Amino acid sequence: MWIGSPLLRAKFYSKLKKKNKNKMEASGSGSGQPKRKTYAKRKTYASTAWKLLKQVEDRLVCNIDPQNGCQYEQAHYEGGNFIRHFRLCHEELARLHGFFDKENEPPKRKKVIAKRYVAIDHETMFHASVDLVTVNNLPYSCFEWPAFRKVWGACCDALGIVINRENIKTHVRAVVSRVVDSLANEMREKLICLKVDSAVRYNRHVLGVNAQYELDGIMVCRTLAMLEVNESQTAKFIKNRILDVLKRYKLKLEQIFSITTDNGANMLAAAKQLQQQFVAVQAQFHGMIDDEDTTAEDSFMEALMGELFEQFTITRCSIHTLQLALNDVVRNEDDFIRTITNIVKQSRKVKYNPFFDCHKEKRPPLWSPTRWGGKYKMVRFIGKREQFFTTLGEQYPELVIDDESWTIIKEYEEAFRPFYKVTKLMQTLHQPFSEFYIQWLNGVRELKLLKNNRFVTPLSNGLMNRLNLLKDSQLFRAALYLDPRFNFLDSKVFSLEEKESTQEYLMRIWERVHALCSANNAPFELSPDNSINESAASVVEDLDDFLTDMYGGTLSTLTHNSKTVDSIRQQIKMLEIEPRQPHTCDVWKHWLARKASHPELFAVAMVVLSAPSNQASVERAFSALALVLTSHRTGMADDLLENTLLVKLNQPIVEKVMPTLYPWKDFKENINQ
Repeated sequence: MWIGSPLLRAKFYSKLKKKNKNKMEASGSGSGQPKRKTYAKRKTYASTAWKLLKQVEDRLVCNIDPQNGCQYEQAHYEGGNFIRHFRLCHEELARLHGFFDKENEPPKRKKVIAKRYVAIDHETMFHASVDLVTVNNLPYSCFEWPAFRKVWGACCDALGIVINRENIKTHVRAVVSRVVDSLANEMREKLICLKVDSAVRYNRHVLGVNAQYELDGIMVCRTLAMLEVNESQTAKFIKNRILDVLKRYKLKLEQIFSITTDNGANMLAAAKQLQQQFVAVQAQFHGMIDDEDTTAEDSFMEALMGELFEQFTITRCSIHTLQLALNDVVRNEDDFIRTITNIVKQSRKVKYNPFFDCHKEKRPPLWSPTRWGGKYKMVRFIGKREQFFTTLGEQYPELVIDDESWTIIKEYEEAFRPFYKVTKLMQTLHQPFSEFYIQWLNGVRELKLLKNNRFVTPLSNGLMNRLNLLKDSQLFRAALYLDPRFNFLDSKVFSLEEKESTQEYLMRIWERVHALCSANNAPFELSPDNSINESAASVVEDLDDFLTDMYGGTLSTLTHNSKTVDSIRQQIKMLEIEPRQPHTCDVWKHWLARKASHPELFAVAMVVLSAPSNQASVERAFSALALVLTSHRTGMADDLLENTLLVKLNQPIVEKVMPTLYPWKDFKENINQ
């Protein structure tokens, strides 16, 4: 029943009739022409689609793209389904074959990406950006990669910042500047041990300088410089570059305690020149040489520096010394090494690949003169696979290893094994000279346990000869003197003269530590045992005054510093009568336990025990250089290369300076410029 007026009912039926008419016209049922047109179009589509199919057995397969091989197929032909497949999966080819017109053109929809909430701030963004090009070794152009911009650029846009290949260099320089300031402040009151070495990468010479010292009871190693060297690496040139590095970090000359180098002639000569360079200038100041270009003030300062430079110690890398001792026994040109090396080189050829692949074996490593323990690892690899290489020699006569060579391989591996372990231990952790010494002696002990080994006698003699050269160093003897495993009651490690000279050497170290603290307005604290009670001191002074009144005379003045000197000298002397500790004793922890009871002696011990016995950290820095300076980046600018390496190698410092690198809370737009 219709509810409402007749007028409303008439309007309703009129609209319904008009709506049905529009539907009929759209479908073509209202006249014959649109229907015939739609039928002809479908027929054309079907005939075209049939030509783009191929029959495989009893099935029809899509062949619109023969090169890529589409897998769509039908058991019974349905043309409409194939046409729909062409439009959805091969849109470009379907358009080319005319399967699209205005009516069935797919609508162009704007891609809508849902927003996600990510916790990120300016500090995190800049820190990550700097790490990408320094720690993770990405090129500075990575911020302009299209794929990178899709993700990284979206984060930058959300924060309102711009990071590109140019301004990231500015940010890296800012980080380096803060790292330099932080290191300068960290080393301000300390005696520093330097490590110097050089390397070549893609015909670019780099000089590495590391600093090692104790910080809050922990030994730390910092990279001060990775300098590009564009001149001949003479001793004088290297010396001047080291002085430039010291000036950059505001290091005083009296802060240099030791310099550790390899056994290269130029490095040793440069270190010695640092000790002797001011002798001539000092002579000028005293009037021995007439030089009008040198002012009296400059001569005085340089002469003073010369006296200070005579106090630091030149030490050779102990691992280099150990490798030289091993190389004295089996040289690179020995017949045994040449034979094994030739077999290794031959086995790496393509013709032997099937044999290695069949037995699932790796290729033997080829030793390198610049890598520690390379020869041992090559010989050990072959010695562990005797059966495999014997079979290889039977099939390929040019790779045969005779029985005599197998005997030498076994004896070489067991004789050199202890010293390969020592080398690996020295590379992984910092080892004081005393720890290196005990590891060296343990290797000699294990060596002498071997029976009927041709390498025992020459290797033992060579190791002890090289060890005697290291023991001539005052720093080496000082490390042994502070180690309770070597210095104890009735110890025969030192002669009487060596004990006295070592005690004086330790006293000079304490004087330098005390002078540095005094120069920075940080007076050295006395140990509790040496502190003087104020009331007791006043009683002593009253008694002295009383005796003076009775007997006359004057009382000699004993300063606070002289009491401290007597105290530290007595403490050093008392180390001779302490009980012996087992070889497992950790000398570093031994002195950490005495920090409160013997602070003066603790400070001296930390300087001596922090002295590097090897250059492993510099070698690791050169490994980082190989990751940054690749074959595709040989044209990297000198300053950019050094800045990248300084950030990469000083990550603990970067983590500390990054929170205050910029005013992150009030971040300004001018940082993006």
